[in-house]
Parts: sequence; structure tokens; C-alpha cells
Amino acid sequence: MEEQLIDYYTYWGKSNDNVFHLLPYHCLDVAAVTQVILSRHRFLLKKISAIMGLCEEDTRLWLVFLSGIHDSGKFAESFQQLRADLRTKYLGHYPPEKTNYNLRHDSLGYLLWFERHQGLLKHYQSKGFGLSSFASVVLEKADEKKLKKFMKELSFCWLPPVMGHHGFPPESKNRIKDYFQTQDIESARSFVEDWFALIKPDIESILEYSDDKTWIAKQKKASWLIAGLTVLCDWIGSNSDDFQFESEHYCLEDYWNKKALPQAEKAIDKIGLLPAKVKKECGVGDIFPYIKETTPLQKLCAEIKLSDEPQIFILEDVTGAGKTEAALMLAYRLMEKDLAQGFFVGLPTMATANAMLERMAYVYRNFFTEESQPDAVLSHSARHLSKLFQSSFLEQDKQKNAKYNKKYSKKEETISVQCNRWLADHRKKSLLADVGVGTIDQVLLGVLPVRHQSLRLYGLANKVLILDEIHAYDAYTGTLLNTLLEFHAALGGSVILLSATLSKSQRQSYVSAFNKGMGGYKKPELNNTSFPLLTQFAEDTNKECAVATRKTVQRKVNIRFKHRQEEIVEQIKEVAIRGECVCWIRNTVHDAREAFEILSVIPELSEHNIHLFHSRYTLGDRLDIEQECLKLFGLQSEPEQRKGQILIATQVIEQSLDLDFDRMITDLAPVDLLIQRAGRLKRHIRDKSGKLITDGHEDKRGVPELIIYAPEFTNSPQNDWYQALFPKACYVYPDTGLLWLTSRILEQKKAWKMPDDARELIEEVYGKTVDDLPEGLQDSHLQAEGTQMGHKGMAAFNTLKYEVGYQRDYRLETPWDDEARFPTRLGEDTQTLYLARWENNKLLPWNDEGNWQWDMSSANVNKGVLKELNCPQEEVTRAVTSLKETVPVFDDYSFIVPLQKINGAWQAEGYNDNGDNMIITYDSQQGLTIRRKE
Repeated sequence: MEEQLIDYYTYWGKSNDNVFHLLPYHCLDVAAVTQVILSRHRFLLKKISAIMGLCEEDTRLWLVFLSGIHDSGKFAESFQQLRADLRTKYLGHYPPEKTNYNLRHDSLGYLLWFERHQGLLKHYQSKGFGLSSFASVVLEKADEKKLKKFMKELSFCWLPPVMGHHGFPPESKNRIKDYFQTQDIESARSFVEDWFALIKPDIESILEYSDDKTWIAKQKKASWLIAGLTVLCDWIGSNSDDFQFESEHYCLEDYWNKKALPQAEKAIDKIGLLPAKVKKECGVGDIFPYIKETTPLQKLCAEIKLSDEPQIFILEDVTGAGKTEAALMLAYRLMEKDLAQGFFVGLPTMATANAMLERMAYVYRNFFTEESQPDAVLSHSARHLSKLFQSSFLEQDKQKNAKYNKKYSKKEETISVQCNRWLADHRKKSLLADVGVGTIDQVLLGVLPVRHQSLRLYGLANKVLILDEIHAYDAYTGTLLNTLLEFHAALGGSVILLSATLSKSQRQSYVSAFNKGMGGYKKPELNNTSFPLLTQFAEDTNKECAVATRKTVQRKVNIRFKHRQEEIVEQIKEVAIRGECVCWIRNTVHDAREAFEILSVIPELSEHNIHLFHSRYTLGDRLDIEQECLKLFGLQSEPEQRKGQILIATQVIEQSLDLDFDRMITDLAPVDLLIQRAGRLKRHIRDKSGKLITDGHEDKRGVPELIIYAPEFTNSPQNDWYQALFPKACYVYPDTGLLWLTSRILEQKKAWKMPDDARELIEEVYGKTVDDLPEGLQDSHLQAEGTQMGHKGMAAFNTLKYEVGYQRDYRLETPWDDEARFPTRLGEDTQTLYLARWENNKLLPWNDEGNWQWDMSSANVNKGVLKELNCPQEEVTRAVTSLKETVPVFDDYSFIVPLQKINGAWQAEGYNDNGDNMIITYDSQQGLTIRRKE
């Protein structure tokens, strides 16, 4: 023991003032967490074992051993000198010589192994680092070729995910002598040998499996999960509340059995990290008590034969077909079959995610046994503003007699979710919960080279991935989505995709990506053109099932074109005077404001009945407008509320709000968006006055009619065919060819019938090539197509490759950085403005009621539109500086806009990127306007 004390008991691993935790103990703490998780999370152990191609016991022992060496780099003097006072005062070291800590300890650990194993290959009995103890075991029955193969796997497959436990793969382009003393290397070697002797992983057994030709590929695939597991275990094992600092000397076996393992058991119990137990043999009514009669799609999803392997489903159906419940029923059945232990629902926007959490709150506990306490987590960048999400802490906090801040726990009376605070304190942890709901961005970050991406993949690996409204993504995000499908399939996960109508090429792309992740066993054959359609694909399954449609969701929509704005305005006036409610969806904020101003001065219309809704409001005002829209046009709206109401809106109402208009007008947009918009036209079943019908009768308001404001159709359009009428919107929809094809098919048909015409409409627009377009529009189409190809290429360049494994690919010079460097969506960069009112010599949040007042007073604008303020009043400037220094939500880079009332309007001045003087104006009706000063 005395010799051991000289070796590795003189190194600190964690410290706090003069209290420290010995390095070998911290290594064992993290290994103990790994041991407890793998022993109690049988699904996870089974999954990793299957991917690695090992038996479960060999997998468990090997991963526990590896996690115990995760902080080997801390033996380096360059790290130890960070607390030189501890080394000299308590640990008996001389003042340090190697003080250059320009390589983190995670990379130092990898450097140590990477360099030293080379010496082992040349000198079996030499001082090669780390493996000498079990190298002798290997050498008894293994030749040099096998040993080299094993060491290569260790260096390139297993060590990067273990050493890179701070969220990035380690670097190795350095010299070991710049950071380690000889004594440090010997101490590390001694620790690893003793640790190996304690755990005794069966290297001989592992080598027997390694003869498989796919062995290396399997280990690279598994490395993504090992990386996430190690990050998680290091986070838990580094909590000094659960793992008390220890500087007394124990032999490793005593510390392991008497300290590390008991503390790890308690920590895992406290966190509640292990998955909830899934109920068995539940039907649709057990999961969804409110469903009295299943839709055809729901019935099919409850009965279709499942594969025993990872599988992908694509559900295409009309609005009202119950796609969400159908997908959740499939997810439950996959969970019941032990193919998953939870699910994550990814949506295109924060608003749709918030709405989905509210729907989920009624039912998610029905997936699990009564004694379980499943966690449900909302995952997006503004989730702290969701009242329901914050209320999710209340139940658990009460159980633990914890104090809580009431602003985080305003409980709803009718719905609730439970969420573990430890899981919820960071978005990176949120995917570890049993049930997750969030924006798709949170899972897409798992396939980008950003910090802790492996934790996202790890959290997702035991879940069914459900992605809704997948038709909503552009070429860049769509390519990221394909990569995510590859990763999830490679890691043994199943996927359910929901959409309105997809083109054949889109459907083929998603299934092919999943197939590639599975190993590309066979080429998917997708030929069915039916709609609605359920597609199922697995290693042993290739099904396309046509789905029946209930009569209540079958409908015809008449199409009428108008080409002059005056006609549209007159139409709206007539409809409103008759007492019907109407919506005009414009393609830009500018056009929406213009229409609002025109309608507001018409004498026959009440200004109180004209409403504007777009994306340039503070968050608080936007939420207020959403609630007003739901009151006037939502499911529970009454005839007297709806009568004569007019809404001018942009694309913000396409997806997230359940609204119903008697009449609808829309600017010309691609056909899939027009179908989406028309979903808000006579959406609910009502009588002629607008009263909701609940007794099963048909709608009494007549056949829906969609009026499309568009340029006149011509077979020989010029290149400015669309731009001449929509000079701003042509930048929103730059592919004029798609718009012309949309106009052509709708002019021909004069109406559509759903679901009969859905596939035809999509293919007549998205299934065409440049040769199908008139000459005047071919250039714009080719330019748009080129832009899309560029975006796909950018996405392909940015994404990780699962077959490479968790390591830095220096051949490609793949950078790893924080999330801001690798977007999940393309578009102009934005910046957040915080709007404040200058009143009574102080700055107040624009939305100064309730909680999160500064968040509620924020609005996003394109970056560069406003670079700096022009504020001549020193007291206002001082107030802005004071806010940045005293309010936690702000930092030095926060952009606070101090609005002052000038001539009845709230205004401020500033400069854009070009140095132009800009006027910022805001009011709660029109929203934010930034224009050049005249």
C-alpha cells in the first residue's frame, strides 16, 4: 500500500477551497454510476451489447472499466498545477515544472493512451502505459496481429467517447512530454493496472467476438452511446452532494464497495433516472379514454403487425384523421414490445410543441404502470415560459417537501405533467425523460458537431422518435432530418413520421435514410400512390397500406382566383357586413400591414372587428393576440363573437392554432401551403350562424371556397410574373415555377376533393422538372434548385457520420463547437431586441405584467437591421447599462431598446450595419417597425 500511495494517491481529482477529492476516488465514483445504470437499466445494456456484438456481462464489465479511466488525463502535471497549493501542501509534490495547460484533461487522457500503447506494441514487457496487466492475459492466447487489432479498436473506437466526456471528442495532436512527468505516467499506469485487476473485464472473451468482419463498424456505432453514457455518468459522479470528497487513503476495493457503489445507488435513486415501467395489453380506449370511436388510421395503427426490429412508419392523412393519437398508439405498441421505453415528439415550432405538451398531459401517464412516476419534459429554447411546463415541478416538489418559487409552479386545474427537476434544468438533459415534447431542433442537434450532442443521441436511443408536420422543412433541415433517421436506425431506434401529403421522392428519401442506418439490407420499394397512406419499413417488412377516410373529414373546397387587390378588399367588406368571419393570409408582414391599414379606413367596417397577426410582436403581445384569435375563431367561439370579424395574418396561423373561418382569402403560395391554410377554412362543424354543432350533423355553411389572390394565369409568363404583384413575397417564395405550377393545376381543377386529389396536387407541382416550365420561369427555378442543392450540401458537410464513430475526423478537419456555429435551420441570422418604455425616468419592460417580463418584452429581427442605439440622453443610456448589470436575463451583448413616446408613438433611434439612421417604432396592434429615418 505504501508504494501505491506514492503512485496514485497523491493526485487530486476534484477540489473546493482546501477540500479535495482524490483522483482515483473520483474515477471510481463515475465508474460506480456506470455500474448502477447498466445493472438497473437492462434495456440500455441489452441495446449497447447488441450494437457492440458482445454478451451483456462482457459489455457491462468493459464499460465500467473504461469509465473508471475517463479522467486519466488529470494525472498530468499540467492539470495538477491548477491547484499547485494542494500538491505541495497536502500531497507532497514539489512545485510544478510543466505549467502549460493548453490541452484539456480529457484530451490529455487520450494523448496518454494513444502514445503509450504504441510502445506496448513494440515491447510487450516494457513500461507501456496502462495495458501491461491485461496485455499479458491477451498474449497468452493472442498473436501480435490480434493485439494490434485490439489496441487499434481501443484507440479509435472506445477511448474517444470515454475520454471526451466533456462533450467533444478528444484531440491528440500534441506531445506527451509537454504535459506529463515520468512519475505521472507511472502513477497513471499503476492506477489502471490495479483498477483492471479489481473489475476483471474478460478481454479474452472480447477478442473472440472480434473475429467478426463487421466488428470495427459495430464498435464505431456503439461509440456514440458510450460517449453519451460517459457524459451522463461523469455529471452524476461529479456532484459533491452525492459523492462526498475523500482524502483519506482506502484500498481501491474498499472504496469501491463501501463508498462508490452505495453512493451511486443513492444518487440514481434520488435523480429518478431509470425508465418508468410500461403497461401491458392496453387498447386505444385505455390510452385515450376520450376516443369513443377510432378513425380508420387509428384502427390500423392499433392492429398492424409490428416487426421485431427497428422500423419506420410514415402516416399521411388529412386533418381530422387523428394522426397524433394513431402515432402514439404505434409508439405504445413498440414500447410494449420492448423496442422502446419512451417517446419524443418533435414539432416544427415552439407554439406547436407547447400545444402538444398540453394534449400529452391528459394521456402520457396511461402508457406506464400506476406505480411508475414517468417524467414528461418540454424541450425548446423558450420552454421556461410555458406555464404547464413550469407547473410540472409542483407535484414532485411537494413530494420531496422542497421549497419552490411560485412563478415556476402555477398549476393548471385540469391538466398536469410531472417533471424531474434534475432532468429539466438543462435542455441537454431533457431527452433523458420518459416522454419528451419539443422542437425538432433539439434532436437535430444530436447529429451536428456541437457540445454534448452524444447525450442527446443517448437520451433518444431508447425512445420512439415521432416527428410531426415533416412537410414543413426546407432542403437544409430536411437533410439534417435524413441524417437523424440514419443515426436513430443505426442505434436501434424506431421512427414515426406524420404529415399531410408527401411527394413520392420525399417518402422515398426518408425510408432510404432509415434503411441506410439499419445497414442497407434491401432497397425500399415504394410504389403505392394512394392517399391516405401508411408506410411501414423494417429489415423484414415493406408495407404500404391504403387507409380509408371517414365521411366527416372528406370534403370539397372550391377555388376562385382574384387578381386585383381592390376585388379582395371589396370581397372582405361584403363578407363582414353579412356577419361572416374572414381571414386573409398574406405572405409578408409588409403586405399584411398594408391590408390592415386599407381595411381600417373603410367606413362600413368597425375598426374593433379588424385584427392583425404576424411574427413581429413582443412575445407577450403575440401570446395575447393568439388568445384573442382563439376566443374569436377557435373551437369554442360563439356566433356573437365571430360575427363580422376580420383577421389579416401571415403564415403564423398555418400550423399551431386551431382556428375556423367562414371565409378565407390567401395570397398565392405553393400548393402544399395552400392546402395547409385551407385547413382553417370551415374547420369545425357549425350551423349558418357559426354555432358549433356537436350532434354529428354536417356543416351548414355551404361548400368551402378558397379565394386565391394571384397574378393572372398565362401559358407564357415573363420572369416577373409573380414579382410584379408581390414585390416583397417573391423573396419568401423565390421559385416562381412552383407558384406557376400551383396556379395551373388549380385553374384547371377549379376545386379539390380531399383526400382524393391530394396526391395529384402534390405531384403536379413537386413532381415536375424544369422542362415542364415555360421558358420565362426556368431561370428562377434553376436558381432556386441550385440554392436548394447548396443547402443540402451545407447540411451534409455539417452533419456527423455515424459510421466514423465518436472521434475527430482530421481528414475532414471536422470542427466541434457550440450550437451557434451549426444551425438546425437556415435563414437570415436573427437578434433579440428587448423593448422597454422610458417612463417616470426609468425603463420598464414593454410587457410589465406577470412573470418573465423581459422575456415577454422580446422580439426577434434580422441581424444587422439594428446594430447600435442612437440615444443622446445620458440618463437613458445609464439606465440601459444598469439593466445589463443588474437583471440576470441580460449580458453585455443584450440589445435593449429604450422607447420614448414622441408625437403619440413609442419610438427609438439607432443605426443598422450600413450606418443608416433607423427609426424603431412599436405598438401592440401593428407590432415592431424599423425604417430608415427620412
